[in-house]
Amino acid sequence: MKPIRSFIILTTISIIVFSPTFSMAQDSLNIRNLGRLWRQQAHAVVVRDSFAYIADLSTGLHILNVSHPTNPQHVSFSATSGTARCIAVSSRYAFVGHDSGLTVFDIANTRTPRSLGNYLLPSPPEKMTVSGNFLYIADGFSGLRIFDITRADSLYEAGFYVFPGYVFGVAVDGNFAYVVGTRGLRILNISNTATPFPLGVYPANNQYFSDVAIAGNYAYLVENNYGLRIVNISNSESPQLVSSCPITHSSNRIALYGNRALVTYQGIDGSCSIVDISNILAPQLTTDIQLGDYVYDVTVAGNYAYIANSSYGLRIIDLNGENTPTVIGSYQAPGFFNDVAVVGNYAYTAGFGIGLVITDIANVSVPQVVGFYSMRAASYRLTVAEHYAYVVAGDSSVHIIDIIDPSQPRQVGIYHAPSSIAETAIENNYLYVAAADSGLQIVDLTDRTNPQEVAHIATRYQASGIAFNGNYLYLIEYNPNVFGQSVWQIIDKTNPINPRSVSSINTAAHIGDIAISGNYAYLSGPNANVMLYNITVPANPVNVSLGSFYYNANQISIVGNFAYFAQLDQGLRIFDISELPQFRPVGFYNTPGSCYSTNVIGNRVYVADQTNLGIYDCSQALSVSDNQNEMIPANISIHPNYPNPFNSSTTISYSLPTSGNIDLKVFDLQGREISTLDQGYRRAGNYQLNLDGKDLSSGTYFLRLHNEKSQTVRKMMLVK
Repeated sequence: MKPIRSFIILTTISIIVFSPTFSMAQDSLNIRNLGRLWRQQAHAVVVRDSFAYIADLSTGLHILNVSHPTNPQHVSFSATSGTARCIAVSSRYAFVGHDSGLTVFDIANTRTPRSLGNYLLPSPPEKMTVSGNFLYIADGFSGLRIFDITRADSLYEAGFYVFPGYVFGVAVDGNFAYVVGTRGLRILNISNTATPFPLGVYPANNQYFSDVAIAGNYAYLVENNYGLRIVNISNSESPQLVSSCPITHSSNRIALYGNRALVTYQGIDGSCSIVDISNILAPQLTTDIQLGDYVYDVTVAGNYAYIANSSYGLRIIDLNGENTPTVIGSYQAPGFFNDVAVVGNYAYTAGFGIGLVITDIANVSVPQVVGFYSMRAASYRLTVAEHYAYVVAGDSSVHIIDIIDPSQPRQVGIYHAPSSIAETAIENNYLYVAAADSGLQIVDLTDRTNPQEVAHIATRYQASGIAFNGNYLYLIEYNPNVFGQSVWQIIDKTNPINPRSVSSINTAAHIGDIAISGNYAYLSGPNANVMLYNITVPANPVNVSLGSFYYNANQISIVGNFAYFAQLDQGLRIFDISELPQFRPVGFYNTPGSCYSTNVIGNRVYVADQTNLGIYDCSQALSVSDNQNEMIPANISIHPNYPNPFNSSTTISYSLPTSGNIDLKVFDLQGREISTLDQGYRRAGNYQLNLDGKDLSSGTYFLRLHNEKSQTVRKMMLVK
């Protein structure tokens, strides 16, 4: 009986014109994203000649010079129109697979890669490889897609083959394609790419294979919850298991180096296991290199392994010699963005894993990092004054950094606080420090190389926020032992060496931040309603709030007649406050990360959004007239869950353009319903909930949101 062939030759797909500025958030009103600098999440890597090409989940294509593996150098960056997931490289072109399809780059000049266009794919691609004049794509539920790349500026799909289940990986050897996924290993004859046809199958037996490598007569398969399987493929119609090697963690990618197989672990404590395969009948696990964070991909070039290590970036391992392989080089770009300050054409950001990053924002659509200052401890707050940046570190210190040359920031002094620091502010020549367990410290900066504490005010609870208004300082403190209890002090700082407490006000809320404008104080917190106080008489503030109207504002900035809210779970919100105590919403942007901090300069707002530094044009929101604007999204959508991949739990947000009955469900790779997260009648608007995956197995799942008119689906991955 002849094998059944499944193929269709597709017509050429039109090129989509690509713009470097794009928006991952799908819901906004009167606010427009101008550009972003994303934190690094290296997801896939290919090495060719002296260059490493990285597909970064957050940003797109990064090219590094790795001619000196101990000191890789960043060469260039090019954005993609979706979350970059995989990459393949030919002699002149880079093919980057992302959630929106495929982007082709001309990399003849690695310093200035040139986008040749975007191509739609039926599913987000998982892995790609180039062989001859063809690009082979493991395309999830859409099977194997084959593109003719003879002319990279006008690709066309030469053929495809759809498999049952989900496809994770592909390798090509001669006239055969080896495709792995939820239904095992499948071998295809691709001698005619327009009509690929199946030969043999090696089943996955209730697990799935996430990757495959070929050497001689053997296929090396990565089984997600087991480890390594070695299969004899000399008879392509009847592949046979030869041996196995268990690995103690869930595995995802593989590369071969002589008599060794390198198998990566994708979990939050990622690693690379090395298996001795010199005896094909008895492979042995020899080394497990701990790398930390998610390890998404591995490739081998020369005597080195190159690993895509998420927020740790590119890691390079020396495989030569008899010694235990070790990391000898790495390249790490910005991590989490927690705070931002803007002066002139530069944005200064602080965050976990990045220290101080200085970004040239003269061209807002393509922000360019121009300077770094690395710190051992995490940085999470900063203040910029004159040509100095004051960066708060997790070791209770403030680093004073000279930024007169943005490309060469250098530390000139440091102040060590008695306890962890929540906030800082600078006025005249004094640094005011809200130290959580020790109150307010006032530091003389006359000599920045030797800052001196000159005054201190004790607090009853943990100091968390500072604001100035004329001769007064407003200090927020919250009770960590009693949820919903905070105090704010009003302090006369006319003489900074001898500050004097004027009044103290109790509030029944968890307050973390305060902003002052005119005769009003705006109080907010990560788990509190925004409150408004009239402070015309500093010793007797009066609560004039009309009631709770907004929740979870991490920070408030007041500029003119507008209040800008940094809301952790919903992004940037803008309110017209020209008729206090009324707060009238005029614009919003649901940012892709967690909105920690904002800096307002004219009509633009710079947002430290944890995953990225975002630049937003708010001119339309600021010009809204008397019409009340309902903040209703335009389309039904599930936003990217965070984190993803996740371990145990993840936050899911979705939007409804119309009111009606909905259901939000979770399905596994086989299409089986796992659970219902939300169901029933819901008003139009934005919603958020938490998915607890403690009872689920590691693997890929799908969220499906369905209303009476349409539905949408989003993929997520649980890694334990």
